[in-house]
Amino acid sequence: MAKIIFNADDYGFCDQIDDGVVKAINQGLINSVAAFGNGNNGLQRLKRLAALQDKADIGCHITITSGRPLTDCDLFYETSGNYRYFRKFTQLERPKDDAHQEKAKAQLKKEINAQIDVLVDAGIDVKHLSSHHNSLIFFPEYFEAQVEIARDRGIKLRSTSIIPEGKNNLYIAQLAVRSLDNLGVKNVVELFTFMKKIDKWKSGYTQPIPPMPDAIDGSHYGPLGMDNIKTKGEFKRELKRKVKDLKKNLAELPSDAVMEYCIHMTDPDGLQSYAFTKEGTDDYYPGVDWKYFDSRKVEFASLAQLKEDGDFPTLSRWNDI
Repeated sequence: MAKIIFNADDYGFCDQIDDGVVKAINQGLINSVAAFGNGNNGLQRLKRLAALQDKADIGCHITITSGRPLTDCDLFYETSGNYRYFRKFTQLERPKDDAHQEKAKAQLKKEINAQIDVLVDAGIDVKHLSSHHNSLIFFPEYFEAQVEIARDRGIKLRSTSIIPEGKNNLYIAQLAVRSLDNLGVKNVVELFTFMKKIDKWKSGYTQPIPPMPDAIDGSHYGPLGMDNIKTKGEFKRELKRKVKDLKKNLAELPSDAVMEYCIHMTDPDGLQSYAFTKEGTDDYYPGVDWKYFDSRKVEFASLAQLKEDGDFPTLSRWNDI
């Protein structure tokens, strides 16, 4: 029987998402969470999640593209007034020479460890690592930093094989084009090549890589476009489509597959969107797109509908892979 993990990303920076994730855990809709270690009131939020570890495995959703850094990783952040913020995922910068790339890797390892330690301090047994915007698979030194820490700390990793391939290729192409001004042609070519051929690169990597699922399926999530869902009819149509597609996907899964499904949640009974705070305030958290919030609500409802229809799969834990 296939081993299936339903994981919700982005816990730990706003109430709407956190409440949705907690409700989904308690309703048996997900069994894994990827939580930010740098969220606003992070320790308090994470302690709430720690109390649910009997029902869901908690991982650290490493970010270098949202919120504020926990360490002095000056190659990854920009300053606004008295605050430091990670750059947008399309505005990262990369040193040109090997020596400074090694410095960036060292800074990155320190920041990754700091974010994991926040979860540990909240009483969480960190089971898996992933990265916001897939940023830790942008370049070889980023991926190496993640691998080395996961190996040293005995933590499993999100798969580098992202499906559907077409959706992932579109993301990589858009990322490359939008990053050109900051990274320059040479680095953009390396980013594009590395992300497209990371599994081939891994075959030549001489150090052990921690266990990971066969792939991560991203077909179930994503923004619905520039406009919000304006009517109940639109919501029902999108819900019906998502449920139908997910049922088909699960039915076609090979019996020996090990698959993580990436899901984004928000509280179905809460506000429709996140009330963004102003830059330069303590609770400002940039780097999560408001267009995801309608999709998050549909994703929650689709899993609930799958369960109501009697088609919900048996879920596996990270220790099973």
